[in-house]
Order: sequence, then C-alpha cells, then structure tokens
Amino acid sequence: MQNNTIVCPIHLENQATYICQNESCIEKRLYCHTCFQSNKHFINPNKHLVIDRLSDILEESRNDCDRLVQYIETAFQDIIQFKKYLVQAIRRKYYIQLEQFNTIDLESKCQILDNLIKFKEDSKIIEQVLDYPFKSIIYHIQDGIKQVRLEQVTYLQQISEQELQQFQTYLNESQELIQFNRIDQSLEKVDRALLINPRNLDALNLKGNILMKLHRLNEAFQQFNLALQIDEFHIKSMLSLGFYYIQTNQREKAMQQFIRVAEIDIGNQIALDQVNQL
Repeated sequence: MQNNTIVCPIHLENQATYICQNESCIEKRLYCHTCFQSNKHFINPNKHLVIDRLSDILEESRNDCDRLVQYIETAFQDIIQFKKYLVQAIRRKYYIQLEQFNTIDLESKCQILDNLIKFKEDSKIIEQVLDYPFKSIIYHIQDGIKQVRLEQVTYLQQISEQELQQFQTYLNESQELIQFNRIDQSLEKVDRALLINPRNLDALNLKGNILMKLHRLNEAFQQFNLALQIDEFHIKSMLSLGFYYIQTNQREKAMQQFIRVAEIDIGNQIALDQVNQL
C-alpha cells in the first residue's frame, strides 16, 4: 500500500518513510530519511516498519480491538443474564393484571395481596442491595482504565446527533437534581452523560462540583484536572479548582488560581471577589 500523501511531521518538506512501533517512544511515530540520518527513533531498531506496512498495522489493531470487545462482552454476560433473571422474577411476583388475579384460587389471591402490600419495602431492599456494589464496580473499572485515556480520542467524530441530544438531556437533568439536593442521583446522570462524551469540559467540571458536594475531594480534583488537561484555559474548571483549594485549606494556591483566572478572563467578577476575600 503506497502512502505518498503522508508527510513527515518533523520535516514537512519530506515524505514520511517509516513508522516507529517502540511503545516507549516519545517522538512522532512517523518519520523520514532525514530523521533516520539524525538517529531519531533508533533506541530499538527492530521496532520500525516502512510506511507501506501501514495497512498491516491498522488491520492488526482492528483485530485486537475485536478481541478486546469480545472479551468485554463475555465479561459482562453473567451480569446481563442475572439482570434478565431479576427483571423476570420481579415482574412475576409483583406485576399482576386484574384479569390474572380473578382467575386464580383464593389462597393465591391472599398471597398476591400480601406481596403487593409489602412491595414498597421489598423494592427499597432490592434498590439498596444493588446500589452500592454496582456503583462500586463502575467506579473501580473507570479508575482502573484511566491510564489508557480512552476519553482523549479526538481524531474521529464518534457522537451521533441522537447521542448528543441524550448527552444534553443527562446534563440538564443532573443540574436540575442539584437544585433539589438530590446529589447522588445528580452524579449518576452526569456519569451517564460522560459515558457518551467523556471529553466534554462542562460535564467534567459539573461532576467535579458534585463530588465536592459529596466531600469526595480527591475525586473532584481529578475531574477538574482532567478538564484542564484537555483545555488549560477552561474558565469554569479553573474557578472550580480555586474553590477546591479553598475547601482543602490551600489558600496560597487558591489565591494564585483566582489571580490567573482574572488575568486570562479580564474582569471575571467571581475571581476578583475571591482574590479580595482571601
């Protein structure tokens, strides 16, 4: 496969000739003969391919991606099967139509009524039993794959119009739930939004602020920091980081943060007020 249109990112006047596959390399992966002559990339000379092998690299990656997705599908299959069982069992016990009720014997009618009267309490038990472990599993998985940085993909537009609308709905619902002090539910909504668009700065900042309300300060800091890694001049996240420093008694850092906001966003009243108060 010829890739004559690909130029070297270092020497733009040259065509790229090689692809570096050394995992620890910090140089650009594409390079030319001029780079070769200056000994760039040659920590491990066995980790290089000519650019004509690009199609092989892409195909191998697609195959590896398919294998990983299949592994994830298999890993979640038991959970999906249990969910189906649980939904069916709950519907069998509590979802009773009047026509069904009228056709069964008297003893069964009494049992049904007993179950239905206790349903509210039973549903609370089921929700409580499911709530913590599932949240814990999700947070554990999210934390475990942070170093892979799946959210930092910018080279393909992968969000459909429908997903974008769903994202905005979750974000709006999260903000509304905060107003009613339903903070845990607000966190669930913004997490759903971030599953659709993990790099959205407003969503990352919102999640950080929700975590601040839940006194999960280290996690809040991670969200603000992630947003600022994507855009170091995102004013909302810069302000939120300043308030994080206040809440964690880091007044000098808070002062520096609010001064920086005031310098970047001239006349930002929130930043100026905080500078005057600190």
